[in-house]
This record gives sequence, structure tokens and C-alpha cells, in this order.
Amino acid sequence: MGSSQQARKYTAYDKSSVLDYIEALLALQKENENRGIELLNHISAKESKVARPYILLAQLYTKNKNYDEAFLALDRGIKNSKEEKCVINWMAGNCLYNLERYEEAIPYYRTAL
Repeated sequence: MGSSQQARKYTAYDKSSVLDYIEALLALQKENENRGIELLNHISAKESKVARPYILLAQLYTKNKNYDEAFLALDRGIKNSKEEKCVINWMAGNCLYNLERYEEAIPYYRTAL
């Protein structure tokens, strides 16, 4: 049993986003992207105002050239979070650029600047 799983025994389920985040990072370190994505989606649903899970999801999807999913994650981040607007918009613009949706990318780049 991993340390984050052991810690869950002593933490209320609705207060365990930090443990989810740690477990997601450990899963990604062990190259278990599916588990990492699952946990990051769970975190972003529970704590929608936090930008970092959206950014990490987009990075994972982008790494696999899944720009549609990356953009969807970033779009949720843009709508829900006021944090790291520059980064999220820049990444969203890059996703659209890679999808050859150039005109749609421009407003995201402008917002990032």
C-alpha cells in the first residue's frame, strides 16, 4: 500500500484532493498516464477553481498529440479558474494552432498577452 493510500485512512474523502494530486503525480512518474488522467479529472471536478490540474491534463494530452482533449481541458480551466490565465490561454492557442484552427487561436493568444 502506497503512502498516499495509507494517508487516506486518516483523511476525509471530501478533503483528499491533495492526496489525489500526490497520487496523480506518482502515477505519472511511474508512466501510468491513464490513472494520472483519471485523478486529475477527479481533482478538477472537485476543485474546479484550481488551474494546475487543467494545465497538467493538457500537457499530458499534448504530449500524445491529442490536441482536442488538451483544448477541452484548458477550456474548462478558462471557464472555471481565474488562476494562471496567461498560461492556460497560451496553451489553448497552441492546441488550436496544432489543430490548424488558426483564426480560433488568435483570441487565446491575445488574452495571454
